[in-house]
Amino acid sequence: MDAPRKRVRPYRRRLTLNAVEQLREQVEVGNGYAALTVVTICLRGGVLPPLWATAPFLHRYDNWDVRYREQTLDGAFDVRRRDKQFKVQQRNARLRPFIVGRVLQLSAAGVRPIEAAFAKVLKELCKHPDDDGSISSWHTIKGIYYEAASESWRRFFKALERIPKRPPKFVERLGV
Repeated sequence: MDAPRKRVRPYRRRLTLNAVEQLREQVEVGNGYAALTVVTICLRGGVLPPLWATAPFLHRYDNWDVRYREQTLDGAFDVRRRDKQFKVQQRNARLRPFIVGRVLQLSAAGVRPIEAAFAKVLKELCKHPDDDGSISSWHTIKGIYYEAASESWRRFFKALERIPKRPPKFVERLGV
Protein backbone atom coordinates (compact mmCIF):
# COMPACT_ATOMS: atom_id res chain seq x y z
CA MET A 1 0.00 0.00 0.00
CA ASP A 2 1.40 3.36 -0.98
CA ALA A 3 1.82 6.03 1.63
CA PRO A 4 -0.28 9.13 1.04
CA ARG A 5 1.66 11.84 -0.80
CA LYS A 6 2.27 14.98 1.15
CA ARG A 7 2.40 18.32 -0.55
CA VAL A 8 5.96 19.62 -0.50
CA ARG A 9 6.29 23.10 0.97
CA PRO A 10 7.71 25.59 -1.53
CA TYR A 11 10.69 26.52 0.65
CA ARG A 12 11.60 22.86 1.15
CA ARG A 13 11.34 22.25 -2.58
CA ARG A 14 13.59 25.25 -3.26
CA LEU A 15 16.16 24.06 -0.69
CA THR A 16 16.16 20.56 -2.18
CA LEU A 17 16.55 21.80 -5.74
CA ASN A 18 19.37 24.19 -4.72
CA ALA A 19 21.24 21.35 -3.01
CA VAL A 20 20.74 19.11 -6.03
CA GLU A 21 21.87 21.75 -8.51
CA GLN A 22 25.22 22.02 -6.71
CA LEU A 23 25.92 18.38 -7.63
CA ARG A 24 24.86 18.62 -11.27
CA GLU A 25 28.35 19.17 -12.67
CA GLN A 26 29.71 16.15 -10.78
CA VAL A 27 26.88 13.94 -12.07
CA GLU A 28 27.44 15.12 -15.64
CA VAL A 29 31.15 14.16 -15.53
CA GLY A 30 30.21 10.64 -14.41
CA ASN A 31 30.46 10.70 -10.62
CA GLY A 32 28.25 7.79 -9.54
CA TYR A 33 28.19 8.76 -5.88
CA ALA A 34 26.93 12.24 -6.85
CA ALA A 35 24.08 10.65 -8.86
CA LEU A 36 23.18 8.47 -5.87
CA THR A 37 23.27 11.51 -3.59
CA VAL A 38 21.04 13.61 -5.88
CA VAL A 39 18.38 10.89 -6.08
CA THR A 40 18.50 10.40 -2.31
CA ILE A 41 18.22 14.13 -1.56
CA CYS A 42 15.25 14.45 -3.92
CA LEU A 43 13.42 11.46 -2.46
CA ARG A 44 13.98 12.66 1.10
CA GLY A 45 12.86 16.15 0.10
CA GLY A 46 9.69 14.88 -1.55
CA VAL A 47 10.77 16.06 -5.01
CA LEU A 48 11.06 13.97 -8.18
CA PRO A 49 14.73 13.57 -9.14
CA PRO A 50 15.74 15.39 -12.33
CA LEU A 51 16.30 13.35 -15.47
CA TRP A 52 19.96 14.38 -15.66
CA ALA A 53 20.51 12.48 -12.39
CA THR A 54 17.94 9.69 -12.80
CA ALA A 55 19.39 8.34 -16.06
CA PRO A 56 22.96 7.85 -14.70
CA PHE A 57 21.55 6.50 -11.43
CA LEU A 58 19.46 3.86 -13.24
CA HIS A 59 22.32 2.97 -15.57
CA ARG A 60 24.61 2.27 -12.60
CA TYR A 61 21.87 0.44 -10.71
CA ASP A 62 21.15 -1.74 -13.74
CA ASN A 63 24.87 -2.54 -14.06
CA TRP A 64 24.56 -4.12 -10.63
CA ASP A 65 21.02 -5.54 -10.72
CA VAL A 66 20.29 -6.52 -14.33
CA ARG A 67 23.58 -6.77 -16.20
CA TYR A 68 25.70 -8.22 -13.36
CA ARG A 69 28.64 -6.00 -14.31
CA GLU A 70 29.20 -4.93 -10.73
CA GLN A 71 29.37 -7.20 -7.71
CA THR A 72 28.23 -4.62 -5.16
CA LEU A 73 26.24 -1.41 -5.09
CA ASP A 74 29.35 0.30 -3.71
CA GLY A 75 31.15 -0.72 -6.88
CA ALA A 76 28.27 0.36 -9.11
CA PHE A 77 28.19 3.86 -7.59
CA ASP A 78 31.96 4.28 -7.08
CA VAL A 79 31.63 4.39 -3.30
CA ARG A 80 35.03 3.82 -1.71
CA ARG A 81 35.28 3.32 2.01
CA ARG A 82 38.49 2.85 3.86
CA ASP A 83 38.25 -0.20 6.10
CA LYS A 84 39.24 1.69 9.26
CA GLN A 85 36.74 4.49 8.62
CA PHE A 86 34.00 1.94 7.92
CA LYS A 87 34.64 0.12 11.21
CA VAL A 88 34.52 3.40 13.16
CA GLN A 89 31.23 4.38 11.51
CA GLN A 90 29.81 0.90 12.24
CA ARG A 91 30.79 1.28 15.89
CA ASN A 92 29.26 4.76 16.06
CA ALA A 93 26.00 3.56 14.50
CA ARG A 94 25.84 0.64 16.94
CA LEU A 95 26.41 2.83 20.03
CA ARG A 96 24.55 5.97 18.87
CA PRO A 97 21.12 5.13 20.39
CA PHE A 98 22.66 4.42 23.79
CA ILE A 99 24.87 7.53 23.74
CA VAL A 100 22.18 9.96 22.58
CA GLY A 101 19.51 8.53 24.89
CA ARG A 102 21.75 8.52 27.93
CA VAL A 103 23.11 12.04 27.34
CA LEU A 104 19.55 13.36 27.04
CA GLN A 105 18.52 11.49 30.23
CA LEU A 106 21.44 12.93 32.17
CA SER A 107 20.79 16.43 30.85
CA ALA A 108 17.12 16.17 31.86
CA ALA A 109 18.27 15.02 35.31
CA GLY A 110 20.26 18.24 35.65
CA VAL A 111 23.80 17.06 34.95
CA ARG A 112 25.66 20.24 33.94
CA PRO A 113 27.75 21.12 32.02
CA ILE A 114 27.00 18.75 29.15
CA GLU A 115 30.68 17.69 29.13
CA ALA A 116 30.00 16.09 32.52
CA ALA A 117 27.20 14.08 30.92
CA PHE A 118 29.58 12.96 28.15
CA ALA A 119 32.14 11.86 30.76
CA LYS A 120 29.49 9.94 32.71
CA VAL A 121 28.30 8.18 29.54
CA LEU A 122 31.91 7.21 28.81
CA LYS A 123 32.14 5.50 32.22
CA GLU A 124 28.81 3.72 31.68
CA LEU A 125 29.84 2.65 28.20
CA CYS A 126 32.44 0.28 29.68
CA LYS A 127 29.54 -1.89 30.93
CA HIS A 128 27.56 -1.70 27.68
CA PRO A 129 27.34 -5.05 25.81
CA ASP A 130 28.18 -3.44 22.43
CA ASP A 131 31.27 -1.62 23.69
CA ASP A 132 34.47 -2.82 22.06
CA GLY A 133 36.76 -0.64 24.19
CA SER A 134 37.71 1.64 21.29
CA ILE A 135 36.26 4.80 22.86
CA SER A 136 38.60 6.25 25.44
CA SER A 137 37.64 9.94 25.56
CA TRP A 138 34.49 11.89 26.27
CA HIS A 139 35.37 13.94 23.18
CA THR A 140 34.49 10.90 21.05
CA ILE A 141 31.13 10.65 22.85
CA LYS A 142 30.60 14.35 22.14
CA GLY A 143 31.44 13.83 18.46
CA ILE A 144 28.97 10.96 18.11
CA TYR A 145 26.27 12.93 19.95
CA TYR A 146 26.61 15.95 17.64
CA GLU A 147 26.98 14.00 14.34
CA ALA A 148 24.23 14.69 11.81
CA ALA A 149 23.32 10.98 11.96
CA SER A 150 22.37 11.43 15.64
CA GLU A 151 19.74 14.10 14.90
CA SER A 152 16.97 11.58 14.26
CA TRP A 153 17.77 9.80 17.54
CA ARG A 154 17.68 13.12 19.44
CA ARG A 155 14.25 13.90 17.92
CA PHE A 156 13.04 10.37 18.74
CA PHE A 157 14.07 10.53 22.41
CA LYS A 158 12.69 14.07 22.80
CA ALA A 159 9.38 12.88 21.34
CA LEU A 160 9.34 10.04 23.88
CA GLU A 161 9.66 12.60 26.67
CA ARG A 162 6.44 14.28 25.49
CA ILE A 163 4.41 11.08 25.82
CA PRO A 164 2.37 11.34 29.03
CA LYS A 165 3.42 9.01 31.83
CA ARG A 166 -0.19 8.11 32.58
CA PRO A 167 -3.07 8.03 30.14
CA PRO A 168 -5.34 11.07 29.79
CA LYS A 169 -8.49 11.08 31.93
CA PHE A 170 -10.82 10.31 29.02
CA VAL A 171 -8.92 7.03 28.46
CA GLU A 172 -9.29 6.12 32.13
CA ARG A 173 -13.03 6.72 31.91
CA LEU A 174 -13.25 4.37 28.91
CA GLY A 175 -11.69 1.63 31.01
CA VAL A 176 -8.99 0.89 28.44
